[in-house]
Amino acid sequence: VIVRDRRGFGTQLDHALAALDVDGLDVVLDAIAGPFFRPAYERLRPEGRLVLYGAADLMPKRARPDYLRLALKYLGRPRLDPLRMIAEKKSVMAFNLIWLWDRVDRLSQAYGALSRLTPRPPFVGRRFAFADAPAALRHLQSGESIGKVVLEV
Repeated sequence: VIVRDRRGFGTQLDHALAALDVDGLDVVLDAIAGPFFRPAYERLRPEGRLVLYGAADLMPKRARPDYLRLALKYLGRPRLDPLRMIAEKKSVMAFNLIWLWDRVDRLSQAYGALSRLTPRPPFVGRRFAFADAPAALRHLQSGESIGKVVLEV
């Protein structure tokens, strides 16, 4: 599930999960953190994992950082209670990919393991006739799309 709206993220996640007829998330891959972290974590199933591999929301948006804005975001970052996580059977894993800069030798092993995974076919949310390509694009831009949007030739 990919959701883009930071204001209604939780609600949009709920709609996506309902459309797929599932009761929660098993894995969340989060490169942004910020307002997306808590709603995603709350929708993890028991034994679910949230993998945080970046914090784009805490990165400066301009050439000169706005230190006050960054400090406020840092102070408002989510905090989790490890004892509650045990009771909920949820976990968070966090890492930074930049350390691989000097360890590219590890990537081929990881790609090999990834290539052995056999995922289910993707969920197709909507189909459009090729002549309706502009409508398909507007549907994607609306942020309301769920799953794949397919143009049929």
